[in-house]
Order: sequence, then structure tokens, then C-alpha cells
Amino acid sequence: MNPDFAGIVLSHATGYLASDDSGDYATSFNNYFGRIYQARYLAGIAAGLKSLELGNNNIGYVAAYGTEYAETCSGINAFTLGAQAANPDAVCYVKTINCWGNEALEKSAAESLFDTHNVCVVSQHCDSAQPAQVANAKGGYACGYNSDMTAEAPNAHLTAAIWHWNVYYHTAIEAAMTDPDNFMNTVGIYYGGLKEGFVDNSPVTENCAAGTADAMAAVRALIESGDWDVFSGIKLNITVDEDGTVNIEKTNTAIIDSNDNEIKAAGDKSNLDDGVIKGSMNYYVKGVIAG
Repeated sequence: MNPDFAGIVLSHATGYLASDDSGDYATSFNNYFGRIYQARYLAGIAAGLKSLELGNNNIGYVAAYGTEYAETCSGINAFTLGAQAANPDAVCYVKTINCWGNEALEKSAAESLFDTHNVCVVSQHCDSAQPAQVANAKGGYACGYNSDMTAEAPNAHLTAAIWHWNVYYHTAIEAAMTDPDNFMNTVGIYYGGLKEGFVDNSPVTENCAAGTADAMAAVRALIESGDWDVFSGIKLNITVDEDGTVNIEKTNTAIIDSNDNEIKAAGDKSNLDDGVIKGSMNYYVKGVIAG
């Protein structure tokens, strides 16, 4: 380790260009982020069930960026796959604003999705509550991001994909205080998900369709157990009976991108998680429509 950084660990949130296994950074620098796509898939289930209830297959998504970043396109893909698990005919229209933070653009993108594509539910990869507030004003519904946005959109909000950053910070700080020179062996490149409690969903609201909470809980259990994950060649088909009973069927189904290329073979149980972590996911799944 460079003596100038003795006892210091540098942690980079959301990054994926970590050091190789040699040199100063190998023992003092790491990336950390989370499998937020797992929580976005669960939010997609809420959107899909709501779209079925409303008889409208069009859902929308306001995103900072699209396929330029694995972080953004994996979230869009996961949300869409979750919606399609509940409503196989669901399509997701994506409006990108090409910046990480601009409330005016976030608002106008959401308005465009409702006005141009007649979406019934909008989700987001942007930080403000503007998309949810637009949904609230237009009589639509929304899945927020980063925080529970029910207070900002009480008549629209369904659930949000959220973070529990303290899960990582507690792990990292404890390791750095105890043995900073061994940090990369004890913490390393950190990428927690639902199982670790690093990502989550805010409580579902009364705006959700019947069976939403139970459906999300059942799929969460599959993910946390390691029995299934979002980007495998096994699709979930979710139905809710009139009495509220949730049924989940697994089918061997390939993941196809928006250009009809097979990304993951039917029945392939492995997950495309590596493409998200290392930043190589750069496509939309079938059913995502840019613009």
C-alpha cells in the first residue's frame, strides 16, 4: 500500500471500474453498489397487476439515461420483466432525460409518457418525485425510487425501490476500523441485494391491485433463497385468483432483447448479474420501447 494512504480505504459508490489485483489500489480501493434491479422487478409486479386491473397495457419509465449505463438499463429491464410476469402484454415506454438531476425535465418526460403513450403507471430512475406527482395529477399511478413517495403522490403511489445504505456503511466502517489493510479480503467489491437488506421496497399502498403485496412477497422469497433471480432464462408467470390467492408458475423462457436477439437461453438458471456489476448490460429486453 502507498504509505500516503496507510490506514485509509477509498470506497466508490455505484462504480464498477475497480482496480485489478495488483498495485496500491488492490488493498485500499473498492466499489460498492446493490442489486437494485431486484427491487425494481418487485415494483414491476405492482405495476403489471395494476395495469391488468385498469385494462391498460402501457406503462412508462422516466430514466436519467438508457442503454448507456448498465445501472439504468438493468433497472428498466427488470421493471419491465416484473410487469410482464403479471401482465404478459405489458409494454414499457422509456423517456430518457440525459442527465442525473433535472426536475423540470423529469416532470416533462412523465407528462409526455401520459399524454403521448397513454401510460397508466409510470416508474423512474431519477431522484425527485416529479413523475409520481405527474401521475397523481393525471389520475395515473406510479412506482417511485430512492424513497417512499406516497406523501408526495398519495393517490398514485404504489411502491418504490429503495436503498438501505447503512447496511454497507456498517459493514465497511467496521472492517476499516478493525483491519484496514485487509479490507479487500473482508469486504471487497460489495454488491448486496434483497437478501442482504441493502435494497428493498417501500410498503405497498391501498392504490395497488388486489394480491400485490402477497405476489411481491412470494417473489422476494424466491430471490432471497437463491432459487431464482431476475435475469435468468426462467420466467415467472404471476396470477391472482378472485379470492386473492397468488399463483406463481415458472417457465423456461429465453430473455430476448428489443432487437429479437437471444440474450439468455430458455432454462438457463444462471443470472446476468455479472453484466450489471461490470457494466456490460447495454440493451433493452423485448417489450421496452425507447422514446
